[in-house]
Amino acid sequence: MHSVILLAWGLVQLGKWVGVFLRIKKQGQIINQDDKIRRLVIMDLIFNFELSFTKIEQTFNIVFADSLSELNEMAEDGLLEITNRSIKVMDKGQLLIRNICMVFDAYLALSKTQFSKTI
Repeated sequence: MHSVILLAWGLVQLGKWVGVFLRIKKQGQIINQDDKIRRLVIMDLIFNFELSFTKIEQTFNIVFADSLSELNEMAEDGLLEITNRSIKVMDKGQLLIRNICMVFDAYLALSKTQFSKTI
């Protein structure tokens, strides 16, 4: 039976705690191409509060066609701005960056682990 180890590291940025989780298998990494893309998307949003679709497309030689419909409500609330080439987190959205990044976490819904509530 293979166990999964969750490694977490954090950064205090503007007085906020930010955690990024990497999933690693005991007998080697289980990070696939989709995981790498999602990791870069989440890290860019957390550290820069902005995501360039061009950067993702050039780095991974893909067309960034991920469904952004889950972010529409956040955009309507003024938390972020979505253009055809980028996502920019607005000032009031920075406090909710974990919630914004959860949209891109493919493992969150599959996880049986209870994480701390964001709000």
